[in-house]
Amino acid sequence: MKQALVQHKVALIIYAALAVLTFANGVSPQEGTPDLVVKEIVFENVPSKIRVRVLNQGTAASSSCYLALQSLIGTDSPLATKQRVWSIPIPALEAGKGFSNAIDVSPLMQTNGPWRAIIDRSNTVAESNENNNTLAYPTTGSGIPGPVSPNRRRADLVIEHFELTDPSNGQVKVEVTNKGGGNSAACTLRLIVWEPGKFEHKEAKTVFVKVQALHSVQTIAVIAAAGVPIINTKYSMYIDISNEVVETNEDNNRAEGEAGNSKP
Repeated sequence: MKQALVQHKVALIIYAALAVLTFANGVSPQEGTPDLVVKEIVFENVPSKIRVRVLNQGTAASSSCYLALQSLIGTDSPLATKQRVWSIPIPALEAGKGFSNAIDVSPLMQTNGPWRAIIDRSNTVAESNENNNTLAYPTTGSGIPGPVSPNRRRADLVIEHFELTDPSNGQVKVEVTNKGGGNSAACTLRLIVWEPGKFEHKEAKTVFVKVQALHSVQTIAVIAAAGVPIINTKYSMYIDISNEVVETNEDNNRAEGEAGNSKP
C-alpha cells in the first residue's frame, strides 16, 4: 500500500514538472493550431485561368493538403466538358504565410461560374476552425469578395505635381497620387540632384523620403530636402523606388525637374 502511494506521488511530481516546463516554453494544449482559409478568387488576364489565394491564419504550421476549385454551373449546360472540379496541391504553410496559384479550367472559361474554392478538401489538416475553408462567388449577401480583374484592386502611384520650393537648400514639394483601384502600402520616394551638366552621370545628392499608405484616388504632399542647392541643374524623383507596392503600371513612377539660375 505504501509503495503504491509512493509511486502515485512520483507520477504526480513528474506530471507537474512536465506541465511547468510546457507552460514555461509558452506552449499550451490549446495553442499551436493551423487555420486555413481561402482569401481571394481572382480572374487572370487569360480567360481560362483563375487564381486562388489561401492563407494559414492559425498559430501553427499546417501540413500539405489539396484545394478544389469547382464550377457550380451544373453538368446540364452544353459545354465542351463535363469536368467541374479542378484540384491543386497546397504546400505546408507556416503560421501567417499564404500561397496562390493560377488554375487553368479550360475548356471552361471564367464566365462559366459561379465558382467555389475549398481548401483542405479532404480534411487532412486538423484546424482550429473547420468551418471557414470555403469561398464562393457570387456572394449571397455575405460580403465575401469574389473574382475581380487582376488590375482592379491594385494601386497605381504617380507623381501628380512637384514644385521646387527652396532652391538654395534643395527642397522639393512632391504630390503623390494613387490613381489605382486598390490601396497602396507605404513606400519610398527618391530624390536625386544631379551635378550641373551631368544628368544621369553624376549625382550631387540622393535622399529618400517615406510616403504613407494611400487609399485609392488619395493624394498626399511630401517634402524632399536634399540639403544641397538645386540651381541650374536637373533633378529626378521616383515614387516606390524599392518596389514595395504592386501596381497596375510600374512605368509611370518617375518625374524629372529642371532648375534655372536662382536669384536672391
